[in-house]
Amino acid sequence: MSDSTKLKELGEKKLIRIIEDIIFQKTGNYLLKDDSFFYKVDNFSPEKVMVFNSDMFVSTTDAPKKMTFYQMGRKAILMNISDLVVKGVHPVGAFISIGLPPNLDVQSFREIIEGMVDYCRRWNISYIGGDMNMTNEIIINPTVFGFEDSKTESNGLYLLQLKVHPATPPGGVATSSPTNKLLFPSGTQKIKIGSFFSGSPG
Repeated sequence: MSDSTKLKELGEKKLIRIIEDIIFQKTGNYLLKDDSFFYKVDNFSPEKVMVFNSDMFVSTTDAPKKMTFYQMGRKAILMNISDLVVKGVHPVGAFISIGLPPNLDVQSFREIIEGMVDYCRRWNISYIGGDMNMTNEIIINPTVFGFEDSKTESNGLYLLQLKVHPATPPGGVATSSPTNKLLFPSGTQKIKIGSFFSGSPG
């Protein structure tokens, strides 16, 4: 297998093997070859709450023309870490779904993975596992999670933060009427775990 070999010539198992090798070489850890996992939290205080963030990197919209493949992988992780850190969350783990063009070469694939692994290692984040598919462009969708002191939120645990814009009905004007549960004021909206399941904004 040469660096110019196309991904479509290898198949998923060989690509996963490449990811495994890179992770082990850089961290000494093994990849969990699954898209679901168990994460033991016994070492964390009961006063800590687990927080998740998932932010998708899409090459056609998120990658400037001169961005390298290594930088793409690094940016995909950075996008998710930054969203957690600004909320006072300490990230500890990531599972990453990847979509790759079949004509992408092996060397470019390696650089993407190395960018992700290196930035995970920089923050001491465990790259746990994920999913992989062939797509028309490079898509990297990490879910990074960590822990936050529950005392930092005075109004209860927030399950999600949504960035939304005023909805404009056909022929109408943008509104944030409470009668329509899908319409919220523009900006970042925090939704409590209780109100999320009831369908009303927090």
